[in-house]
Amino acid sequence: MKHILFVCTGNTCRSSMAEGLFRSQLEKDPVLSDKLTVESAGVNAFDGDMASTNSIKVLNERFDIDISGHRAKLINKHLVNKADIILTMTAGHRDSLVYNFPEAKDKTYTIKEFVRLNLKGMNNGGNLDIKDPYGGSKEIYEKCAEEILSEIRQVLTILKGYFDV
Repeated sequence: MKHILFVCTGNTCRSSMAEGLFRSQLEKDPVLSDKLTVESAGVNAFDGDMASTNSIKVLNERFDIDISGHRAKLINKHLVNKADIILTMTAGHRDSLVYNFPEAKDKTYTIKEFVRLNLKGMNNGGNLDIKDPYGGSKEIYEKCAEEILSEIRQVLTILKGYFDV
């Protein structure tokens, strides 16, 4: 079983949505659901914080995904060691994580970087960050969730290749 860890700042918006979206996609794929687990954390999280109101609303209303039970986790050595692949929302998150956990260097990428490095024909340039919706409108959260879902679908395509599915 391979473990995927999503990381953002506070683990209340982007990475909590990514975890929920990834888990939902796994439920639709019986082959990968037996091969992957998912979790999320934040580089500056307060353990136990709930997902943001708009994150909960958007995933529930737009994708029929319930993350109301999500509780934030601060990134730690145990989570880093447990993860086979760590996907961050920004280059800053990636750099902070690698600085604090140098042993994670070879398995830590921004989600966009992971996709671009692994899919043939993808342009390696451009912005590798998913913008933080924190404090924004519901529409900003919807746009963020759609962007994350698009990347997750590509990540799953890549992981299927790893497992020859």
